[in-house]
Amino acid sequence: MEKINVAVIGAGNMGRHHIRNYYELETAELIAIADADESKKELAEKFGCRFYTDYKEMLEKEDI
Repeated sequence: MEKINVAVIGAGNMGRHHIRNYYELETAELIAIADADESKKELAEKFGCRFYTDYKEMLEKEDI
């Protein structure tokens, strides 16, 4: 089965749950996270994906 590429905009309380759930899904590939707060980059490192502070840049660069 082919995985669908996904990204999460916003890594606050609910965003953290979305990030973890997408990472664990067998049908999804977590590609990137975008959040204006640069300290959220630790989540991207933890889940092995790219991090952006500008979601528009993420949408332009990633195949999601």
